[in-house]
Amino acid sequence: MKYIFIFLVCMLAANVFAAPGDILHVQVEVVNMREGPSTKDPVVLMLLEGHKLLELQRIGEWIEVDAGRTGGKTGWIHSSFIGKESTDGVTRTRAKSKFK
Repeated sequence: MKYIFIFLVCMLAANVFAAPGDILHVQVEVVNMREGPSTKDPVVLMLLEGHKLLELQRIGEWIEVDAGRTGGKTGWIHSSFIGKESTDGVTRTRAKSKFK
């Protein structure tokens, strides 16, 4: 009986958290997508609010995503900037500027 209870708790918890393959959206006005799971890693793209993402994997608070409609670019975004719901239903992308 104890093992059944633990199994059920684990199954319920699994439904609460995002997982690889989930569709996520940028929840802030602009976010940096980085080469690795750190603010010290170079920026690959800057994505705008509402941009649709496909979750690939998680390491701690960082999520590796496929940014879709960006020529197959993948990168890392901190989980505090993305979520499961789009704020406006519009997908937007802005490439990183090469000018300072």
